[in-house]
Amino acid sequence: MQKRLAREEGIFTEPAGAVALAGALQAAKNGVISPDATIVCTVTGSGFKDIAAVDRMNSDVDCPLLEVEAIDGW
Repeated sequence: MQKRLAREEGIFTEPAGAVALAGALQAAKNGVISPDATIVCTVTGSGFKDIAAVDRMNSDVDCPLLEVEAIDGW
């Protein structure tokens, strides 16, 4: 769920922060809440606390590093 939030929503949370979304999706799947319901999930904690998670989440894509000087305006 952490990877899904990062890739689909641009929210890079720690794994514990992704639990709220996982629970909401499971509740919708089980019919506890309507799949069309508006749900608010509180997502806390930065994923950058765990650098190994960054590497795991991006192991299947080319993710080149850029030097600051290569960015226009620097």
